[in-house]
Amino acid sequence: MLRTNPFHMELKYKNLKLLFISQIISTLSLVLLSLPLASQAYEITYSWNADYGSTQISTMFVQIITNEESLSLETNTEYKSVNDIIENSNIEKQYVHYSPSESSLIVNQPIFTKVFIIKEKTPLVEWEFLDERKEILGLDCQLAKVKFRGRNYSLWVTNELGVIGGVWKFVGLPGYVMAAYSDDSQISIEVTSVSESAEKVPNISILIDKNPHKIVSWTEFVEKYKFAGNNLKRSYAADSDGDIEYSFNVSQAEIIKF
Repeated sequence: MLRTNPFHMELKYKNLKLLFISQIISTLSLVLLSLPLASQAYEITYSWNADYGSTQISTMFVQIITNEESLSLETNTEYKSVNDIIENSNIEKQYVHYSPSESSLIVNQPIFTKVFIIKEKTPLVEWEFLDERKEILGLDCQLAKVKFRGRNYSLWVTNELGVIGGVWKFVGLPGYVMAAYSDDSQISIEVTSVSESAEKVPNISILIDKNPHKIVSWTEFVEKYKFAGNNLKRSYAADSDGDIEYSFNVSQAEIIKF
């Protein structure tokens, strides 16, 4: 008659129990890893400056950003919340909405007296990271070089915020663009503060609905810009003295020739 060792049975039972528990822990770990992480929201302010020689422009933006999206709102006044800015905004104040999942930007932009809404794919598709690094507001940043609509830029990109985005239209790189400087020194955009935020990114449709013009692509916007610019040039030429030479130039961050 074969006898089974009770100690051996107890040891085998304990091993099976430990194996079962480890399997449960492993399964739970996989489930937790598959769940989306809670996205940290930040409120970021940045300055936007242009120096075209005879014309200088200086303004401020406040941005709410998560991993899902970001919205920058132009503001030159003190504010209590981003929603206050939206409620008091008009179509002339610029906003920039970025969706990483769609690789898209929605921006309102003027053509002289009319303001249009542009929806386009993220315009920055090529960049070169260099070895140079520096700190901005205590965040480690790496230098990247890009060409964007007629200008060459130096960008400073950080990975320490854990979000994808950047100042103004400088988005799409792996990290967050903390600063952008054009090589001709005409455009400089710099983050001035970063803080954690409990606010949600406001619904972009609230701003879109305020504008009577339909959404256009960047290509359509450029066509409209050239058409309006050429009409203005012809108007200047018709009203000017034929013996006087004149030059016609519109200063802009994104260079559109007409």
